[in-house]
Amino acid sequence: MVNSLKAQHQVKGDLLLKDSKSYLMQFTLGGLIKKYATPSAFLKIDDKLNISSSVMSMVLPFLMNTTLFKGSGFLTKHWLVWPQIRLVKHSMQNICQQYSIQ
Repeated sequence: MVNSLKAQHQVKGDLLLKDSKSYLMQFTLGGLIKKYATPSAFLKIDDKLNISSSVMSMVLPFLMNTTLFKGSGFLTKHWLVWPQIRLVKHSMQNICQQYSIQ
């Protein structure tokens, strides 16, 4: 009777150890990367934040200026004005939200 209880205790202890190791492996860096760093997860993030379009809007003018419009400086001049316009739009939206202006 005592030996069977000790054996059951040993088996339960081994199972508990195995389960706790598998539970903790979910939260390691490799486990989190495997779970969240998937192509579908990146597409969901990109849909919300529009990262790819933002990157392309920054890279494409420089790429075109060095190849297609080489030496004209046309796209570089546009590139210097664009962030200022975006900053003004963003600050105007914040002011409108702050004072509930439509």
